[in-house]
Amino acid sequence: MKRRLFATSVNSLENKLQRQLFLGLSVVLILVLVILHLSVQQLTTRFVASRLQHDAESLVAALQPSNSGDWQMDTTRLASIYERPFSGHYYRVQIGQTSIRSRSLWDLPLPQDLTAPAQGHRTGHLDGPDGQEWITLSQSFQRSGQSLQVWIAEDLRPLRTLQLRFELGVSLLVTLSIPVLLYLQKLIIARQFGVFDELHAALRAIHEGRALKFPEDLPVEVADLVAEIERALLRSATQLQRSRTAVGNLAHELKRPLHSLRWLAEHHEQVPKQELLPLYQQLQNLVTRELRRAAISGSPSPGKRFHPKEDLPVLETLLRRQYSKEIALSLELPDGSLPYDRDDMLELIGNLLDNAWRFARTRVTLHIHRQEENNVALTIEDDGPGLSNEDCQLLSQRGVSRDEASDQHQGLGLHICQAVVDSYGGTMTLQTQRAGLKICVTLPA
Repeated sequence: MKRRLFATSVNSLENKLQRQLFLGLSVVLILVLVILHLSVQQLTTRFVASRLQHDAESLVAALQPSNSGDWQMDTTRLASIYERPFSGHYYRVQIGQTSIRSRSLWDLPLPQDLTAPAQGHRTGHLDGPDGQEWITLSQSFQRSGQSLQVWIAEDLRPLRTLQLRFELGVSLLVTLSIPVLLYLQKLIIARQFGVFDELHAALRAIHEGRALKFPEDLPVEVADLVAEIERALLRSATQLQRSRTAVGNLAHELKRPLHSLRWLAEHHEQVPKQELLPLYQQLQNLVTRELRRAAISGSPSPGKRFHPKEDLPVLETLLRRQYSKEIALSLELPDGSLPYDRDDMLELIGNLLDNAWRFARTRVTLHIHRQEENNVALTIEDDGPGLSNEDCQLLSQRGVSRDEASDQHQGLGLHICQAVVDSYGGTMTLQTQRAGLKICVTLPA
């Protein structure tokens, strides 16, 4: 029991789904965090670059010509942050040989290659003092016919700190939400897997003697599986009932011949063989009939479907060996397989062909074809002496063969055929003709 419980826990489909969904959720959340980090970083860079371009235009507007003809920066029109050393905001304006630097740069040397493009602007990154991370913008302007180049920079560390705090908050929120999502996921899976509890209860009802009844509202994923299980159980129940009926019939029918044997044993010291052989034949026929009825499958097992064109030629060979007269057999058979058990069909068609062969004069026909309603129709005709309508009705009711008119014969022909047809829910009719007998069998597909 412990081993079974352990195996059930390890191989639980519900646990496997939870583990796989947890891994999938983790991967998705990690990808979301990575994409969020890259997106925020790109957004921050673009935001700072846009602000630097606006500040560059403000710098150009703050330039004023002096009385000597030189240019100077009107710092009153700029933010005071440019006046604090290493404040994180810097600029340099190059006008000819004149260079105007922000006080925040102090005496910090700058790279030589800060030339702005002729059209548009250029952004870049530089490592500043004290671990600062600069984003830079270089742009050319025209002022009063004078060409000038503006280089401006801003430290990204304050924004990176805010970005880090934001991402840590999001990561914490995602981490805290994972248990909640997993709990909701577990509830959803458990609720959906409740259908298996209903199926288990339906199967347990069989052991408790109640009727089999599966839930009607089943998911599409398990509906076909449940339908196959239901068909298999119904097939087993039908087979079991058929076997019980056959055993009961056999026990009932054996009473009379056994009583006769007992009477002979009690009243005759030496019983003639002529009296024992009919009793033996009667017992033999009883046992054979009921065992053949009990063996009827009623539905095809895997690998045992009926293939008319492959299976029926064997019956023709056996019949020609058994009967010496020449009979022309006409076959009209469908291609492929039919949804019936091979042994059942050979039992049915074999008995009908044997019955027709014995009474036919020159001809026997066997036609099997599919009907529009997906049923299968089977017709056997012979050109023998035929039967009256009364005899046809009698044979259909009693289920005996055409040469089984005596009460001593127990009937192994149409009796077995009728049992096979009944097991599939089909019909069998006998029709007399001018010459011969026609038997029509219809089986639902």
